[in-house]
Amino acid sequence: MTTNSNEAVPVKQVEKKRDGFMKDLFRRMIREKPLGTIGLGIVIIMFFAGIFANWIAPYGMKQIDLINRLQGSSPQHWLGTDQLGRDEMSQIIFGARISLIIGISATTIHMVISFLIGATSAFVGGKTDLIVQRFIDVWMTIPQMAILLTIVNILPRSMLTIIMVLGITGGIGGARGVRSNVFWVKGYPYVSAADAIGSKRMRTLMVHVLPNIMSLMIIGFTIGIGGAIMAESGLSFLGMGLEPGIPSWGAMINGGGQQYLQTMPQLALYPGAALSLTIYGINMFGDGLRDLLDPRLRGGIGRYALSDKKLKQLKATLAKE
Repeated sequence: MTTNSNEAVPVKQVEKKRDGFMKDLFRRMIREKPLGTIGLGIVIIMFFAGIFANWIAPYGMKQIDLINRLQGSSPQHWLGTDQLGRDEMSQIIFGARISLIIGISATTIHMVISFLIGATSAFVGGKTDLIVQRFIDVWMTIPQMAILLTIVNILPRSMLTIIMVLGITGGIGGARGVRSNVFWVKGYPYVSAADAIGSKRMRTLMVHVLPNIMSLMIIGFTIGIGGAIMAESGLSFLGMGLEPGIPSWGAMINGGGQQYLQTMPQLALYPGAALSLTIYGINMFGDGLRDLLDPRLRGGIGRYALSDKKLKQLKATLAKE
């Protein structure tokens, strides 16, 4: 009894030093992952611009001024105007809203479908797993852009169509990653113990497996937003994205940017820079989260990885005991 109580003391001491999960996570992000912190800052700015676009943008989303079309930078239009006289800065700000809505919505559907297919395949196993994985193998051999272009041409052009197509097609391909994570968690003794006492598979999956892969799914969700935004921009650049008149960074590059590339290169430069900066910020933030949340990395304990300093303190305390 004495040995067990002594061994439990250092862990409790470390736990007492921890603040709330989110506070400690962001504190470590700032201290240990400077690029991840920069990415988080970019993501926050884009979220702020998208949510408050109606108040931040100096002009309306569809406000046209043909008299002042294709103007350069001026006090009235800081980034100039496009071929229809719309303020370029306002279009980029409203484009942030469109990109975030599509990115977050499509990635949410993506993660739900990936979990349902991947977790079911891993848990059921046998012929079901074999059939599902062979279907995914065939699916992965087809270029995703070809699939997107085919489906978008069949269905009506709308934001809902883009979200559903990106979410479903991405979710099927992402099921393999979820399957491997579920197989990894299935090897833990507590999952076998749950099966031994008669726990239903769905309960085991939701209570014992899902919480242990949640950090990995959060990482996939964060990085998947950037991929969805990039895919939507690619469709819009090809003229098969959203309806005309809805500001999208890809559509802005395809419209005025491509047509007036030699005379007004800023029409492609500004939305392209906003797109690149947003993707960079999301990817850097996702990489930082992966390093801090993935329990398979060095120092991982499941909830999030201990910093090197805390690991040394814990080892030193255990050695003294």
